[in-house]
Amino acid sequence: MPSWQKASLGSTEEEKAEALKLTVEAIDNLETAFKECSKGKPFFGGDAVGYLDVTLGAVVGWARAGETLFGRKLFDATKSPLLAAWMERFVAQDAVKAVLPENEKLIEYGKMSIAYHAQRAAAAAAAAKNNISPLSDRANLLNPTSNTHTHTVSMAGGDELKMLGMWASPYVSRVKLALHLKGLSYDYIEEDLANKSDLFLRSNPVHKTVPVLIHNGHPICESSIIVQYIDETFPDAGVSLLPSDPYDRAVARFWAGFIDDQLLAAWRMVYRAKTVEERDEHMSRTLAAVDVLEGGLKECSKGKAFFGGDSVGYVDVVLGALVSWVHANDVITGTKLFDAANTPLLAAWLERFGELEAAKVVLQDVDRVVEYTKKFLPEANVTAADNQ
Repeated sequence: MPSWQKASLGSTEEEKAEALKLTVEAIDNLETAFKECSKGKPFFGGDAVGYLDVTLGAVVGWARAGETLFGRKLFDATKSPLLAAWMERFVAQDAVKAVLPENEKLIEYGKMSIAYHAQRAAAAAAAAKNNISPLSDRANLLNPTSNTHTHTVSMAGGDELKMLGMWASPYVSRVKLALHLKGLSYDYIEEDLANKSDLFLRSNPVHKTVPVLIHNGHPICESSIIVQYIDETFPDAGVSLLPSDPYDRAVARFWAGFIDDQLLAAWRMVYRAKTVEERDEHMSRTLAAVDVLEGGLKECSKGKAFFGGDSVGYVDVVLGALVSWVHANDVITGTKLFDAANTPLLAAWLERFGELEAAKVVLQDVDRVVEYTKKFLPEANVTAADNQ
């Protein structure tokens, strides 16, 4: 979705062309995914509409409106025949007919959106002439140089589990924490992301990112999905990470999503800022998200020690994987993310989580994270960090 939007609404022709290339690659991957999931049947869910059909089906209206707005078919029968046929079958469903917005309304709304983005692009160009540099995307902070190596973590469990990761990644730490809390044995392979292994590329051909968990030969990707998979596949091992109550599970997933989509999204930009002013702006957004998360801890914990209550739960694992990075942030920026004066619940939680045996085994050394992070900071950030 982000690349598709940028392909049409990007601020420069170069940006649009690059986004279009990424969109085409994504659709090629999705065509393959449809073949894998449908097993020759009409929908991702097989004979009937399933979860992926609903997720993708929600953009069908925009796919059709885009043909008029941009003169481009998202699902072209010549390039992605399975998806093109799927779209026709999907829109023929009664439930879909009742839900999808009218094409003409989407087109009118789309025209308004295009005009708005054109105004923003013009304003950005004017700002550039005045030497006001807009934020630019940088390479992922987690850009390793370590060599690939393997070691086995021995715990309980008879299934064959293999994990592909990179030491500094907090997303990898999430999966390690879940495996340790469940008491499961696994082989760990440290990947060099600058020289990806064949196993890694075969296991995650779409995103090509860590972590990847391989369970009895089957790869599972994306940290939050892996953690949930571990909890659901091994329900009797260790602690239960997701609540048994459906509403409580939904609440936990909401706050885990908030950590990724709001807290981490803002915090990541602190380390990509090119000026002190930009860094301070993104830090303010980060601290605002931390304030909201303080309320999330109060809601989920119900006055107990963790988001999961008396014991560590799913949200604890998602946030707990960041503990070393939180401490490193205090050193690098001089700003405490979880300050006892402003967010006392999170500050106390941080100390409790760090004392867990699983945390002591899994989490990175803070000094090592500090030194690693400084290698990738823009000049303004490096100067600020050295002055702390």
